[in-house]
Amino acid sequence: MNKEVWYKIKYIGESFGVDELTNGKVYCAIEDGDDMYRVVDDSDEDYLYDKINPRPTDDSSKGGKWEIVDTLKCKELDKKLKYISEIDYELNETITAEKLKNYISEVPVADKSKIVEYLYKGKIALMRSNVRNDIIDSEAGTIGAEIWRMDGTYKWSSSLIYYFVNYNLKLSDEFLDYINNKLEGKSS
Repeated sequence: MNKEVWYKIKYIGESFGVDELTNGKVYCAIEDGDDMYRVVDDSDEDYLYDKINPRPTDDSSKGGKWEIVDTLKCKELDKKLKYISEIDYELNETITAEKLKNYISEVPVADKSKIVEYLYKGKIALMRSNVRNDIIDSEAGTIGAEIWRMDGTYKWSSSLIYYFVNYNLKLSDEFLDYINNKLEGKSS
């Protein structure tokens, strides 16, 4: 299994489920074991699907097959896109609660709800099956799987969204200007 390579794979076969797989649609995936892909399906969450014959677990459809459209190494993506917070990478690796608290604001940014909506609409670029926990409040529990989104210029993690929504994590001024211009319909 190579978790440093992300696949864009096209599902070819009978569509199934309201939020599962659609014929002809391209999905982001990583290998999970020798015979499975972890795929962000139509539910916008990641699930395991067979590499040879992806199908529903209840066998209500005969399923189909995958066609690899593209592969992307994590390091290639890192070189192309900017982070929207100087600590975003650390949120998913090494940051401590004490350091994270230095990046929390008492006051939410203006138009926070519009920014949150934009962040969630970012195209899913990468995902990892490792699950993150809230490091500020251990009783809050799990944040969820690590999912990286992008808009072609910036990249951000699901952890960043979580801390921005729940704790007012500070985002870079450059990104806030960029997003405000986007939301106002100006090109940047």
